[in-house]
Amino acid sequence: MSRREQRAKLVELARVIWERLRAAEPKLPPNAAAALNRPVYAGQLRWVLAVLIAAALGSNRMSSDESNDLIVSLGLQPSLIRVLMAEMGAGYVVAQLDGRLAALRGLPQALLDQDHEAATRILASAVGGGLAEWAESVEVIGVADAISKRWPDPSSGQRPLWGERPDEPGARFDSADYKTRRRNRER
Repeated sequence: MSRREQRAKLVELARVIWERLRAAEPKLPPNAAAALNRPVYAGQLRWVLAVLIAAALGSNRMSSDESNDLIVSLGLQPSLIRVLMAEMGAGYVVAQLDGRLAALRGLPQALLDQDHEAATRILASAVGGGLAEWAESVEVIGVADAISKRWPDPSSGQRPLWGERPDEPGARFDSADYKTRRRNRER
């Protein structure tokens, strides 16, 4: 599967999680809701958190059967998801989610079953239980601009500013495609 298809699937999973986070907002403590509404380059921190959660689920950081079922069902390739996040410098931040993934138990199955209420409940519990504070950490804020420039918040209406590498090696101009001319210089 091509990088373009993997990017599209990751962004679609993040969009579903983002919608569930929006639905969970009335159930959150005021400080957690304010954290999710914190502005970043092209949107809000809610979108960045959704992308990070989607990347953690898509790269099988949970190492559970339910997250594996979600990966298979969506056709995600964990190794390519890790590469996509590493390109933005977000690989380390996704790895930091490992200790917090226990709070998201049941989310992959709720997403698979399209059980929006269960997904909203799980996300509200996780965000209210400390995920919002982590999302405001220096590391997450440090990659938030890169994530929102590459994949802008769906509600922002902005186009991506981050150029994507083409899937095929010959699909772009590359100076390596041409021989260099050397002049014979005699001194």
